Amino acid sequence: MTTEIGDAEDKYRNKIRDTDDLDVDWMDLYDFARNKPVRKRIKIKKNPEISYGVDSEDEGYQDENILFGIKKHEIISEMNKWKLNFTKPGRKKGSKMEFLISDYGSQENQEKTLASMLERQIANKEKFHIDIKEQDVKYDIVIDKPLPDRSAYFIIMRDVSGSMDKISKFAYSVALRITLWLQHLYRENVTRVYIVHSIDAMEVSEEEMFGINGRETPIESGGTAFLNAYNTVNSMLKGTQYKSSIGVSRHINSENEDVYLLHITDGENEDPNKPVIDVIKSILPELTRFMYLEIGSGGGAANSFMSSLSAVKEPNVKMVAASDNESTDNIRDTITKLLND
Repeated sequence: MTTEIGDAEDKYRNKIRDTDDLDVDWMDLYDFARNKPVRKRIKIKKNPEISYGVDSEDEGYQDENILFGIKKHEIISEMNKWKLNFTKPGRKKGSKMEFLISDYGSQENQEKTLASMLERQIANKEKFHIDIKEQDVKYDIVIDKPLPDRSAYFIIMRDVSGSMDKISKFAYSVALRITLWLQHLYRENVTRVYIVHSIDAMEVSEEEMFGINGRETPIESGGTAFLNAYNTVNSMLKGTQYKSSIGVSRHINSENEDVYLLHITDGENEDPNKPVIDVIKSILPELTRFMYLEIGSGGGAANSFMSSLSAVKEPNVKMVAASDNESTDNIRDTITKLLND
């Protein structure tokens, strides 16, 4: 009579033996190399065996500054030490059925079991082979999990005008770290939305937002104007059409979801400030928080948009002026000021 663990071993051994059934695919991962955001194309095999490696023949993804190895977990670990205090009132009520992994249950989760085995072998510096121990076996259980404070939209709106060239590395470091942190902390519960703007504005995908050189966006870099950018956010909230490279116009229902908006810019706005402020005032009641990050001017320049925005006295508005110093300390201080309550 075979044991349940024995059955699982045979199951995995048979899958590994027939390697022709394992599909090879590619995954784009975002990382930092020498404090510079980069995109890495990683070759993967679907479970139960996963292999990682950079294809040296794919010249389109080569960059001499890319360091082998994903630093995402290092960045998350570093940010956890910052003790970010980011809470949400949670407008969405209700719950969802969620699978959790437990030491006891009725149905084995094959992928989690294999992952546990791999983690143990890596920790013990063992050679990879099918050797499932009792401690590796994981099960699925289902619970009705309430979600009082995690469902939200987080919109990152970035200025890509020509004047941003000198500070683009700092702007990208802030945006990418926030993205990685949100992904780690909230996973699919927080929908990340990206808008880029110069004179025009457009919603873009995460891949377009974080291109290798930080400037691979589908709009011209030209001058700087804010009105189209904030009108794009307004259209998302109203459910009306706007420019989008992802092929659809989304409708964000602020009655059911918390909505966060972060605008990253150098503060130069060629539109008259009053119409822009009027649009901001119209959308503020639908935003859980509006965060405005102005880089370089210190918020005190006569032509700085922050000087006009400071007249908007609402509790859900947070304005942060930052230098373009690319040090970890400056990045930490900036993100902490933006996200902390």
